[in-house]
Amino acid sequence: MKNLKKIIFITVAMLATTVFWGFRYSTSVNAAEISAGVSQDFTVNVPQNGQFNLIFEYLPQSTFLNPEFSLQINGEFQTFPLFQNFSQASTIVNPPNSTTQRLLAPILWEYQTFEFLRNRAGHELLPQPSIIDGWHTAFIYDADFLDISPIIVNLNSGDNVLTITGLSGDFAVREIRAAAPQA
Repeated sequence: MKNLKKIIFITVAMLATTVFWGFRYSTSVNAAEISAGVSQDFTVNVPQNGQFNLIFEYLPQSTFLNPEFSLQINGEFQTFPLFQNFSQASTIVNPPNSTTQRLLAPILWEYQTFEFLRNRAGHELLPQPSIIDGWHTAFIYDADFLDISPIIVNLNSGDNVLTITGLSGDFAVREIRAAAPQA
């Protein structure tokens, strides 16, 4: 344990896959402040119609609860299948779906120390984590955590208007990119 330099964990363990593999298409915008009830439009341009993962650069400004938001693409919410990368998904007759009406901008946490104190019974006590400050780049995930894969959305060739509306918590968004779905 002592040879570990840093343990980073996300509020929900399955989001540990937020490290992303290369993106193809991107559009930058100035940072937009998002809070409950506030909407902001972003434009993402792709060369052809297709399914894409979305990657965004964001700055959580809440100190406890993960900010949640909805996402409309060209004025509509989209539905996407869950378990899209799950090896047994083909055996599910009617796989469940989720929607872009409730998504997440997770707060990232880290331990400041690796000295785990012990209680009277000799069990290790976890140190208090602290929020990792700064901008984060992550795939966009469903807030219900029913799937470990990032959401897949349908985008049209050319410009697509993505409208983010805050549901809870505060955060800023600096960039949204579209990437070919992970294999």
